[in-house]
Amino acid sequence: MLSVSDLKLTNFRCYEDIKMSFSPGINILIGKNGTGKTTIIEALGFLFVGKSFKKTKESDCLSNEKEYFCIVGDCLNDEKSQKIVFYYDDGGKKISINEKKVQKMSAFVSQKAFVCFSPDDLYIIKGSPLERRRFLDVSISQIDSEYIDFLNRYNKIIKQRNEYLKSLDESALNFDFLDVLDFELLSCGKQIIKKRQKFVTHLCKYINIAMDNLSNKNDSLELVYSPKVKEEDFEKEFIKRRKHDIFLQTTTLGPHRDDLIFVINNKNATDCASQGQIRCAVLALIISYYRLLKEINKPLIVAMDDVLSELDEERKNKVFSVIEDGDQVFITCTDLSNISNEIVAKSNVINIRKD
Repeated sequence: MLSVSDLKLTNFRCYEDIKMSFSPGINILIGKNGTGKTTIIEALGFLFVGKSFKKTKESDCLSNEKEYFCIVGDCLNDEKSQKIVFYYDDGGKKISINEKKVQKMSAFVSQKAFVCFSPDDLYIIKGSPLERRRFLDVSISQIDSEYIDFLNRYNKIIKQRNEYLKSLDESALNFDFLDVLDFELLSCGKQIIKKRQKFVTHLCKYINIAMDNLSNKNDSLELVYSPKVKEEDFEKEFIKRRKHDIFLQTTTLGPHRDDLIFVINNKNATDCASQGQIRCAVLALIISYYRLLKEINKPLIVAMDDVLSELDEERKNKVFSVIEDGDQVFITCTDLSNISNEIVAKSNVINIRKD
């Protein structure tokens, strides 16, 4: 079981200094737009994932041009007390647990999971392949500590390789150095492709059932991992592309070009689905990921940030029926009219006001 009992924010967005307490189970943060409800959810993401679910840079979260921000969470993880501190200044971010600095982000992120439903999730389908790769990377990282290490190494090599290809003309290239880069890139890239395929296969066990439930069996949903190249063909195709890469001065093949395809009623959802179908598909995706995390007994916190007003009563009830057994749940809303009296009665309701 995972829960946050107290949260302290210093110089974080609209909060220069605030402390709040939460209960195990469901916490409802209620307040007008602009009062900082989403900021609290974002702070929880920093504590458990090490980054913002809003895809913003740490520097964008500084309050009123302050030089640092700090997030402190008093947590219980499997009945063990943990004080998690996320600190950021121009020297970068530092994370500690019980005053011991976290040395390896991959181990930190994969110890627990934070799942957030937000309106921006629609861009997983509506947006570019970058949005879908980001979903894969964040989701797999919370399950598999090795994945972050492979991904970080791969991204570093891609950057180094592209800079090298741009720096010289073909006649001046050191092909021995390029061989070393390519060997490491292929090694990491194959692992990333393999782990992404495994994750999507596991997710597919749940996703069509979730879509059936949310759409009352009116729509089907399939999830297809679409790598730029298959793992077994990566090395052969990559070698073929080398001259092409040298001419274009960039790396044209590898998991940095992968995509994740959502197929609704046998058609690509990005091109053909309605807004309502896309909303259902994204909910089905997040619910499926949640169920996968529960299956592997991952300590888990769930947040629903301003999504209830977009759902009809039936879908709200279906979502609640799934997430209620999360270790701890956070819901943000502008009023309680979108939440059933039954849920409100067993929740800790916190009024958020901007002074």
